[in-house]
Amino acid sequence: MRNCTCCKIVLILRILLVSSSAFLTQFTRIEAGVLYASPCTLAWNYSPDSSVAGYALYYGITGSGATNRLDVGMTNMATLYNLLASTNYFFYVTDYDCNGIESPPSTVMYYTPQALSAVKLTALANGTMSLSFQAAPGSVCLVEYTPSLNPAKWKIWGSATADSNGNITITDQVSGNTPSRFYRAVFYSNPQILSALAITCSATGTITLQFLATPGTVCRVQYTPSLNSPQWQTLGSATADSNANIAMTDQVSGNTPSRFYRAVTP
Repeated sequence: MRNCTCCKIVLILRILLVSSSAFLTQFTRIEAGVLYASPCTLAWNYSPDSSVAGYALYYGITGSGATNRLDVGMTNMATLYNLLASTNYFFYVTDYDCNGIESPPSTVMYYTPQALSAVKLTALANGTMSLSFQAAPGSVCLVEYTPSLNPAKWKIWGSATADSNGNITITDQVSGNTPSRFYRAVFYSNPQILSALAITCSATGTITLQFLATPGTVCRVQYTPSLNSPQWQTLGSATADSNANIAMTDQVSGNTPSRFYRAVTP
């Protein structure tokens, strides 16, 4: 009887790269709802038996008693897009002949997929940093950065939506005099909930406000000079773009007292 070779997991972008000026860690912000994992790719060795007509991948949640079967034909690789993040799974492979008779299963592989894959950071020419990672297809993710971790003051760099294969790649143009920059990737499982406001103030008094919302959502930014009996006034409104980004600026004069902001919808 044929013996199927062992199944092994191939993790896409599993190596975390670090440079002297930038560092990217995985950071997951979980909201309510089902949280799907980034794509999981598995591969196995071809059987030397010439009677093999195809392979079947079996998988399921450990201890659930339910097993899924995926017939992959004569390929020796499969990518799963429907796994749940932070859930323990088992995997094994069989081969079958032209009559559909299967071999004994391969060695069982156990794995717990995460919402975000490990991230690859690559320094390109002219100070450009390329950041690549994976998430569930269609997931809205963002990248934040801080010049220091003592203490960290995270600002939103931008966001992107994972493509149909779960891939996300963005670039950051860093000037030559930029100090060390630390990055983190954030996954929103429920982007209908507004993200926190990231506020940046320039030397000329221009305040930039950035946050996320569901693409196409109209949001208002309001401000008040005090939180003691606040009197909220609308600064303006904006619509989240296709990557869920919203940005708005406020020009504040030098004699303006303290100003507090909030984002609301509708």
